[in-house]
Amino acid sequence: MGQRSRPPAILEEAGGPMADPGADMLISIATNLHLLIRPHVPPRASRMPVPRELYPLYGTTRPLDPADALYMEPRSSRFRSGNSLPPRRWPARARCSAAPTRSCPNPKRTSPHFWAATGLFCLAPGQQKAATVLLRTVPLTIGFTPNDEFAVIDQRKPAGQGVLYSPYGADPGPSTQYGLLTVLTGTDRFGKPRRTLQVTGTGTSAALQSAVEFFCSASSMRDLRQRLGAQGIHGFPPNYQVVVRCITSGVRRISYQYEMHVIVDKPLDPGR
Repeated sequence: MGQRSRPPAILEEAGGPMADPGADMLISIATNLHLLIRPHVPPRASRMPVPRELYPLYGTTRPLDPADALYMEPRSSRFRSGNSLPPRRWPARARCSAAPTRSCPNPKRTSPHFWAATGLFCLAPGQQKAATVLLRTVPLTIGFTPNDEFAVIDQRKPAGQGVLYSPYGADPGPSTQYGLLTVLTGTDRFGKPRRTLQVTGTGTSAALQSAVEFFCSASSMRDLRQRLGAQGIHGFPPNYQVVVRCITSGVRRISYQYEMHVIVDKPLDPGR
């Protein structure tokens, strides 16, 4: 077997502990709370009847006997197929390390072991407590506008004044979405360096894909390093955030580009 090719030096520099061939990588994918609809659910507290209006919709794709009764139950253990694309499109990860990769759904609580891991986390603020708590520790987050639209929000500004970017455009034409890339660096409980890459966005998986593609692009990271250098910062700081603007068609990403970045001076410990 041939040797694994090394990534461009700029990606190794940006990856830091993530580029360590011996890194124990964790990939965690956001899961949404949803209602699982099916017949033959035993009586239990979580079981709810399905409105009769949904029966024809269920029957168009699945066999349904006229005598069957449909029920629904809340579930949060499955992720949207689009949210699994960023990990699969992580070329820098595939070239940087031969270490095994563990995958898991995003946690329901902020486990200290989770935050001490090195890896990629696809987050869903507003839908998961862990994601919401983590992004409270940094300047930028994804939240909701007064019109219930996803937006990039600057938490350093007074309430109601922090909306920076909101998606615009509508199907079937192109639309503009925003991905948020958050890089945090620290140590695990044994003192070993670890780095986490958290990605989220304004509603679609294309925004998450754009954030990951940006981090895996040598030209994009060189451009970011030049921007940091213009601020008098040598190399990549241990903690920072980047907003990536992307043009999408439905859930498909057409293009992406740098929008802005902020340096995270002292992120709080979300495990506390």
